[in-house]
Amino acid sequence: MSVLLENVGIRQRDAARMLADLLAVSHRPVTLMFRDTFGIDLRPVPARRGSRGLNDSEAALLDAPAGKPCRWRTGRLETASGHLAAGVFFLWIPGRLPGAINGALDAALEPAGAVLDRMPGGMYREDLRAVASDRLDEITGETRSVASRAVLVAGGQRVAYAEENFMREFTETLA
Repeated sequence: MSVLLENVGIRQRDAARMLADLLAVSHRPVTLMFRDTFGIDLRPVPARRGSRGLNDSEAALLDAPAGKPCRWRTGRLETASGHLAAGVFFLWIPGRLPGAINGALDAALEPAGAVLDRMPGGMYREDLRAVASDRLDEITGETRSVASRAVLVAGGQRVAYAEENFMREFTETLA
């Protein structure tokens, strides 16, 4: 894979900008985009989870009233060989999803985007934001190189919000 990117002139220092640009325009679930674009399978490793009401900014992003019940989880995305790829925060509105989808999201055995993509009509990402960054990720404590966020739409509704912070060491392997 790194040879492919080098062939088109992308070097390690360009990898973070390239990944941020790709995340900012891709409407596909992140893990499916990585599989299809780079041939990298990422798996979730949950850390914490809980239930609460949406705060004002989350409610505005998800077209829901503040305080609406939601579920959330934090964790890591890792490669098949166990290398850390990203720290992730994921929040969803269970009342907007079928029970089987909620159960799969709660179980966290699969990436959230892949689970939501099973909804009729699939899932897409909107309100995309992604930037190159060199700050510490709050979830993993590692230095990130790309910070991204997106609202996830399935079944014609905004059902979830995701933040992915890709680690510098992982991003550099893309070049």
